[in-house]
Amino acid sequence: MGRTETVRLEDFLRLTALEELLGGVAHEINQPLNAIVIASQVIRLRVERSRLPEEEEAFLTERLDLIASQAQRAAQIMESFRSLGAVDISSDTQSSFQALFEQIQALMGQQFISRGIDLICETHDPPSPVKGAPQTIRGIMVQALAFARDMVQAIGDWHEKHGIAYKRTLNVSLSDEQGRCVF
Repeated sequence: MGRTETVRLEDFLRLTALEELLGGVAHEINQPLNAIVIASQVIRLRVERSRLPEEEEAFLTERLDLIASQAQRAAQIMESFRSLGAVDISSDTQSSFQALFEQIQALMGQQFISRGIDLICETHDPPSPVKGAPQTIRGIMVQALAFARDMVQAIGDWHEKHGIAYKRTLNVSLSDEQGRCVF
């Protein structure tokens, strides 16, 4: 076995181990998130059955709904994170490009917000389904968005350093051109 094949095998084994680790971490984090959702629902029922003043009941119910929705959101993010490493060796899979992009956008959205970057996605003509392994397509999207995010931030930092107004915006366009998805 040559040097190139050895490196590829080592990379494959490392990625496989990382995949297993990500799946385990996502599963372990989902357990307490599920417990939080269930506990907030039980407490909400108790609050509804109590004889609290209407204003106090509404306040507590609103907060419990917020807790449950944020825990569910975190669970969805963990599921997206876990699915990034999912093995799918089939290259004949048809996937909705827009759905795959929305998964990545949900996963990375906070990174854009924390850097003051507006991520705007425009869809012109629904993109055709794409053929290929979904995890590969997601990986390409993650890399493209991470690179674009870092470039927008660097350009914004340069403008800020030089006192030049600059709106940190990343425009993403999804379209179909002659049966091919364009990102």
